[in-house]
Amino acid sequence: MKKLILTLLILSPVFSYWEEIPEGIKGKEIKKQEENYFVLTAENDIKFELKKSKSIKVSVQNTGSEVKLYLYKNGEKYKTYKISDKKDIKIFLRKGRYSFKTEKGMFHLKFFEWKKRNLKSIEPVGGGFSRTLLIKDKKYTYYRVTKDTSCTFKIKGPETLYLYVRGDFGEKGERIHKKFKIKVFDGGKEILSKEFKGKSSKKSIYTENKKIVPGQAEKFEIKVPEGIHSIRMVFEEGTGTVKGYVKKKEKKFKIGLEVSSGYDSNIFKFSDRDIDLFINNEKTHKFSYVKTIDDLFFGINPSISLYLDEIEVKAGAKFKIHYKNEYKNYGSLNLNLKLLKKNYLYFKIFYMPYYFSGPVYLKEENLTYPLKFSHLKIGGGCELKKYFLKPCIEAGVSRYNFSYEVFDYLDAFKYYFILRVNFKNLTPSIKIYYTDPLHPLSNKNWSNFSLNTGFDLNYKFLNAGFDFETRMFTTDNPYDTLHYKRKDFKINLYIESTIKFEFLKFSPFIEYQKRFVRNPYEGDLVEILKDYEKFLTGIKIKL
Repeated sequence: MKKLILTLLILSPVFSYWEEIPEGIKGKEIKKQEENYFVLTAENDIKFELKKSKSIKVSVQNTGSEVKLYLYKNGEKYKTYKISDKKDIKIFLRKGRYSFKTEKGMFHLKFFEWKKRNLKSIEPVGGGFSRTLLIKDKKYTYYRVTKDTSCTFKIKGPETLYLYVRGDFGEKGERIHKKFKIKVFDGGKEILSKEFKGKSSKKSIYTENKKIVPGQAEKFEIKVPEGIHSIRMVFEEGTGTVKGYVKKKEKKFKIGLEVSSGYDSNIFKFSDRDIDLFINNEKTHKFSYVKTIDDLFFGINPSISLYLDEIEVKAGAKFKIHYKNEYKNYGSLNLNLKLLKKNYLYFKIFYMPYYFSGPVYLKEENLTYPLKFSHLKIGGGCELKKYFLKPCIEAGVSRYNFSYEVFDYLDAFKYYFILRVNFKNLTPSIKIYYTDPLHPLSNKNWSNFSLNTGFDLNYKFLNAGFDFETRMFTTDNPYDTLHYKRKDFKINLYIESTIKFEFLKFSPFIEYQKRFVRNPYEGDLVEILKDYEKFLTGIKIKL
């Protein structure tokens, strides 16, 4: 396992490098060719302690004939190396105390630690047709470069631009260019000229053209001074592709804003029968709070994120305003706490102080009440990123509190459990809900189980989702004709496309919902009243 871990680290194609360990090593230190080395002899050991597991590289220079070098762990001999001239020892070491010893001879040692660069890819602003590089299951977008086709990156300095360059090889990995030579320009000024032979890659392909085999990545660092610069790269000899990276900035806080606007065809989720009644101006008492069946809406979602070491705290709000039906306006607050690790944990709180579900007419009182409630949800979960399919598990509870004592039987707790897995660009999920009313009436008990299965598809500029939900009521009272053996089925389909322009994201969307109800009573109005169909369409703009 140790060898496997170390091999993967050493062969990692991007985002990794060896960094000199500046301190924590005990031994006789010398300067050799303007670099810091530690000298090891039979009289002078070199000791160091690791507080956590690390991958270490030790560059060893032997000043004499072949001699054995010993590595001790917690006082016991752990490894033996034969050194005749120069050697790089690469090893994965767990937490503990270590020391290098020798029985004769003299060695010069320099210590390095395996580090990961926290990089983000950047897209070129000019030139270069995109090519999709596939390494195992991971995809990277590279850009085609030749002598006549350059690739330009716009950089605001001071910054370091990391160029990962791959030469072209034949279909079987054979060499089609004697060598490769690249040149890099800042504006019209040449700032880099490099030649390399390159090697064909056995682990990667271009999905668009498998007759061209990509070479192994050659890495170049470009120091970009202060100001805005156009860094252009071209192949003077040979052809290939390039990908650009810069270091990710350490975030302290981030402010986000999303605004949306659109159209809702059935804002109160009315059945076809109720829509006809409203249009024909019948039973007007039932629609006392309804101005139109459909409506335009406007939404605004501000948020702020605070980053503290490996913790992200995000607070946000959502406000939705309708053009004609002001009773449907609402706002909500949310707070999310996330531990940013490979397998991260998260905790969330959601609170909606007011939501108008719809009007309810009570024949006994000959009155129409606004059916409104508050909603508090607390939940949490974990995403196991280092496991196969990266499963995400979440669980929590919601508390619904309906206004007016006449609706006390609707107050409830709702418990939920969610399991999601990630399969490339597809994320299937299973959601289980159980609703438990606090004060169920003898003739109205709406406790129920719900099972929701669906998926989310995220592919380049397209996001889509589909859910199918089955809700089954649990009451065993046959006189509760509203809920006894009733089953609700709901379909939800969502499609969104994202277009980036400068620092803005434009996302037009369309959503379709349909619910159909089945119960054992023939001719009962429940199915007629509870079935509904609606669609929403609009656009989101995210800063």
